[in-house]
Formats: sequence, C-alpha cells, structure tokens
Amino acid sequence: MAADPVALKHDAADKLISAMAKVEPGPLPAELKNEATYLIRSDFDNLLSRLTYATLPDFEAAADRSCHDRFNKIRRLMDALPQAQGARLYNEEYTRAWFEVLKKHIRRADVAASAAVTLNHYQIVDHFAALPKLQRRLSDLSAQLRAQGNAANADACILWLGQALLGVIDSEKDAGTRLLCVELLGKIAGPDRQVATDLASLREAYHAGASAAPMDPTHPSRPPVVGTEEFRRVWTPFIAAAAVFLTSIGALIVLGVAVSALAARAIAGKNKIPAQVRGPTMLRSAGLGAAFAALMAVVCVRAMSYGPYSMAWAALLSLAIIAWGVLTVALTMSSDVMSGGKPRVVQLVVAALAMVGLWSLAASAPAPIAIALRRIGLATGNFTLILATIGLLALSSSVLMLKNWRLLARTAALIWMTTTFSALGLLQYHRIQDRRWMDHAAQARLDEFPTRLGPNWEDKYLKSARAAYDIPRP
Repeated sequence: MAADPVALKHDAADKLISAMAKVEPGPLPAELKNEATYLIRSDFDNLLSRLTYATLPDFEAAADRSCHDRFNKIRRLMDALPQAQGARLYNEEYTRAWFEVLKKHIRRADVAASAAVTLNHYQIVDHFAALPKLQRRLSDLSAQLRAQGNAANADACILWLGQALLGVIDSEKDAGTRLLCVELLGKIAGPDRQVATDLASLREAYHAGASAAPMDPTHPSRPPVVGTEEFRRVWTPFIAAAAVFLTSIGALIVLGVAVSALAARAIAGKNKIPAQVRGPTMLRSAGLGAAFAALMAVVCVRAMSYGPYSMAWAALLSLAIIAWGVLTVALTMSSDVMSGGKPRVVQLVVAALAMVGLWSLAASAPAPIAIALRRIGLATGNFTLILATIGLLALSSSVLMLKNWRLLARTAALIWMTTTFSALGLLQYHRIQDRRWMDHAAQARLDEFPTRLGPNWEDKYLKSARAAYDIPRP
C-alpha cells in the first residue's frame, strides 16, 4: 500500500490538512515546515494540498506585515508549474476500495455500503476543521487587499478558494463534506446573489429531503434513508406481512383455547353441536375478515412510513392486532348464528367504526400520542408489547365467546389459514423488492446527492458557482 501513488498522495494531503486544522497564529515549528515541504512534493498537483501548504506560513505573519507581501508569497506557490489539476481528499478512492472489501464478507450490499461510509478506513476527517479555517484566513486576506484598493488580488484569493471547494465537491461523494463546501462557498459568494441563492437552495433541498425520509435500519447510526420511495416499496410488504402474520398467531392462540374448551366439554358430556352452525356463515365471516385484512395492511404500512411515527412500529403492529381482534369477534357475534337468523347490524357497525377510529389514530396521530406510543414501546420492549397484545386478543375473544366455542374455533381456524397464506405471499413480494433495493441503496449511500437532489443537481445548483469561479464541470 505504501508504494501506491494514491496512498502517497492521500498521506500527504492528510498530514497537510491535519496541520491546517491544528495551526494557530504565531511562529510555525521548524519541524512542521520541513515536513510540509517534504509532503507537498507528493501531492503538488492537488489544488487543495497546494493551497493549504501555501497558506500555512501566513499564520506566522506578523501583524504589521503587508497584506501584499503575504499575498505574493501565496501566489508564487499557486502559480508555480505544473498547474494544479482538481482538488481532492482521496477519501472517495479509499471508501470505494473499502466497500469492495466489505462486499466479500457481508451478504447485503446496502449493509456493506453503510459500513463502508461509517467504519474507519483511514479516511481524512480533519478537513471539517481545516477548510473553515482556510476559508477564514483567505477571506480576511482578501478583505484587507480590497480595502487597500487591490481588487484583482482580492478576487484571486477568493478564486483559489472557490476552485478548491468546488474541486472537493466534484471529487468527494461524502454528503457531509459536500455540504461543508457548499456552506463555505456561500460565505465567499460576495455580491453575486445568484450563487448565494443557488447554494442556499441546495442546502435547503437536501435537508428537506433528509427530514422527510424514514430511519434507515441498515445503518449503524440510523440516519435518514436514501431513496424514500424505494425504501417504502421494499418495507411496505415486509411490515404488512409482519402485521398479518402476528394476527395469524393471535388467531392460532384463540383456536387453541377454543379447541381446549371443546375438549373439556366433550369429556364432561356437554359438547353438543348447534344445528344452526353452517359452513356458509363461517366462509362469509372469513371472506369479510380477509377483506378487512387487506385494508388493515394498507393503512398500517402507510401510517408507518412517515415522520417520527414510523419509529413506533411495535405500537402500530399492536394496534393492527387489536383491530383484527375487534373485527374477528364482531364478525362472529353479528352472524345469523348468534341472533336467531338476523345479523346484528348495530354490533357490526360499532366494531367497524372502532376499527376505523384505531386506524385514523394510526394514520394521523398527534405528536403527543405518537410520542406516548413510542415511549410505551421503549418502556415495555417491542417483543413484550406485541406478545401482550396477542394475549389480550386471545383472552378477550375467549371471554366474549364462552358459549360458542365451536363457532369461535371455526372462525379462528379460517382466519388463521387466510392470514398465514397472505403473510407468505407478502413476504415473497418483499424478497423480490428487497433484491432491487439492495443495489439501489448501496450506490445511493455511497453518493447521496443525486438521490436526494435529483440526477441534474449539479446543473441546477452549481452552474452559477462554476461560472463565477471559472471551473468547468468534470
């Protein structure tokens, strides 16, 4: 690795930028000067390294030293041949190489990409402190030159800085680095209002897109997901399958309770089959239940896709199970078996309204309710909350149907079969979408700007800045 030209350049840029991040006004140590002179030989064609090296000695300039002398010393290095070609941190090369290594050991490409941009891989990080310091130093020098009537040299300072920042935006894909450069470009925009407006619009568009995105479950720090619509397409069937599958578990528990009760009655000689129990009645109840299952899944996943409420997924799944329990009991109790041949319309309407109320709460919960549900999930634990809800479903169904165990058993069995097959189908659809998502998410995480701002983001937001600093698009 030491013989790799990129590694040598990366090492030189890293140490020069680290020196800029730590430098303070006053005499520079001789050791630092000698090391910087040695390092710049490996990366002299990098505009960022050259500008950093040229500006470092300016920090030891005496307060009474002429700003023209300071500028001329920097210009001698900046105008030296060969000319600098672009500005780079070399982090992008290291991140891509690290990603290729991780892909060999991590099965999911999206997880590998998240790890590649998160885990340490010798990337340069001191530029977050060095670039603002470099901008302030050159901006102050430019202001002094302009105050003394030397506008051309003042513009040259801003030109070097603008070209370096735009070069970093072009060569580095890290969103944090790019946003920092955009912010610094906005500070040196000066009287050019179009440049300042476009750069401010870029930052606003990026933050708006990130704020509207759900949490990324594959990233160690859980940042906003990159590609909101693609994310919802893959997670919607997964959450729907989870809700329906958990409901099938609840139905299975109810079935077990009902069968146990029937067995106990048979042993006691009290188990008589009611003549009114008919297959069509049960099929009608199961059909209505399947229809409401689809509605429940759609509303559930849409409610879970937006804002902070998407974090309370366990509470929403619990609401799904409760709604299913209310519906199951209502369908059973409103059948003609329970009412001498006439459906209990009032009971069915009340149950339907109760379920609609639950989903209205889930879809548009006020912030206090959303926060309260989130706290419940954190306090009880998601697994405990879901198990408690399933148990509540089984208990309430059994209590309400004490005298109709056979009817309850048939209803629970049909709903269990319906929901199990529905969950398996949704899970297969999720797996298909997940394969597409992995490739998209991996590339989007490695280069966020095109996904958050659109494929033509450079022409839309940086065109005026490139014109102002006379730097062509690479």
